[in-house]
Amino acid sequence: MQVRKEGEYRSISKTALAIIRVSHTFVVVVVVIIIGLPLKLLQERGIAGMLDGVSLRLSRKALGSMIAWGMYESVLLFFLQSTINKGA
Repeated sequence: MQVRKEGEYRSISKTALAIIRVSHTFVVVVVVIIIGLPLKLLQERGIAGMLDGVSLRLSRKALGSMIAWGMYESVLLFFLQSTINKGA
């Protein structure tokens, strides 16, 4: 499947204009997503809407961190004990 027409990309100036056109569209989409959606949420639901789901996310992250650190410490302890036992 051909996405672009070859006539549009035959010269450097046409290629540059095509890149600017695509970049401009990308910037508009990013601005709408990054700025527009949070502002709309803030207008509709206020500060409480911005903090919705924070407690669930923080508790999930804390639980994941506990599991990861527990595994790290267990593996570290295992390797330290096996190194000590090899030396004895």
